[in-house]
Amino acid sequence: MYNKIIESVIEKLKTLFPETMIRLGSIEEEEKESCFVVGISQASENCVNGKRYCCIIKIFINYYSKGAEE
Repeated sequence: MYNKIIESVIEKLKTLFPETMIRLGSIEEEEKESCFVVGISQASENCVNGKRYCCIIKIFINYYSKGAEE
């Protein structure tokens, strides 16, 4: 389920920003191009009433512009 959510976020970013690179997880230190970094920062599942679950997923989307300082 988590993979489908991340894939959907990446596809939407590709649609909105077709010329920008999208990375999963972390950024390379020597990266010289503008890019988005997408990932899951926290995920939790809690059982609610038997077989039902409450899922909480925190997703991050960071944008690094070309040539920007840290």
